[in-house]
Amino acid sequence: MIQFSQFNGSDKMVKIVDNLKDANAVTHSGTFHADDIFSTVLLEYIFDDLYIFRTYEITAKNDSRIYYDIGGGKFDHHHNHNNKMRNEFIPYASFGLLWEEYAKTFLEKIGCNNIEYVSKYVIDNLITCIDAVDNGVFYNCDMYNILDVSKIISLFNPRYDEEIDSDTKFIEACNFAKIIFDNIVNNGISMAKSKSIVENKIRTVKNHMIILDEYVPFKEHILNSKLPEANNIYFVIYKSSRKGYMIATLPKNIDDNELRMKFPEKWAGLREKNFSDVCNIDNVIFCHKNLFVAAAHTLDSAIKIVEETIRINNKL
Repeated sequence: MIQFSQFNGSDKMVKIVDNLKDANAVTHSGTFHADDIFSTVLLEYIFDDLYIFRTYEITAKNDSRIYYDIGGGKFDHHHNHNNKMRNEFIPYASFGLLWEEYAKTFLEKIGCNNIEYVSKYVIDNLITCIDAVDNGVFYNCDMYNILDVSKIISLFNPRYDEEIDSDTKFIEACNFAKIIFDNIVNNGISMAKSKSIVENKIRTVKNHMIILDEYVPFKEHILNSKLPEANNIYFVIYKSSRKGYMIATLPKNIDDNELRMKFPEKWAGLREKNFSDVCNIDNVIFCHKNLFVAAAHTLDSAIKIVEETIRINNKL
């Protein structure tokens, strides 16, 4: 599923073998978790054909096999001498340890041009949560019965009243995890490309707005930008995938929902003619009732919505 022509995930294979001598990777048997499943997906992409020996107990040997989530070696986070921490709260699990070792190899293999950015994106959006849950750190999701990726993977384990081989379910879980992993990586690659586009647009800010030629993710890039002009952007205009142009507001910072500037209160929830009559601008579509996004049929009207919003706010 990875988008690069030099990388075709369908060519890869994971097979579980019965003997250690036939394996190039070793992990634990029995109940599996997101940590060992996603570790397997990564190793499959690194080694192309992955032959796994799953066992209850083993000591990592000085051979060419990868021992992960078992064995007490470099990629087993359960033993006392492997206490690497991602930050002061989250220890590494096997997936995090393997990513640290092989991320560059993997990303180079698929032709990724911005390895540092994409590697961090995968860490922030997938690996950190899996590492945390596997180490017993995050349980707040239980309060709301949220199915995070770790819980979803756990559903693939054989039920107590189900007569099915655990290895069969392990492979099923890997195939499902591969879809998630591929999409996370592709999103990271896409975000890296959009960062360059947005950084160039930030330098064009005028009257507290920038105009994108097409929609690309912008919020994270603007709010995390080191460019001084980024702090001066209140609105982003971009062509809608449905019709017309969207006008999005920006929060004050990445961790805050308070907007830098809202649309006028009297516009809240208005559409088409009602909106036009109140704002005195032609070709408008709507203003969201929570005042964080609006739309217009034409770029000229979208710009006028921003200009009128700034004028009204400056009078308050």
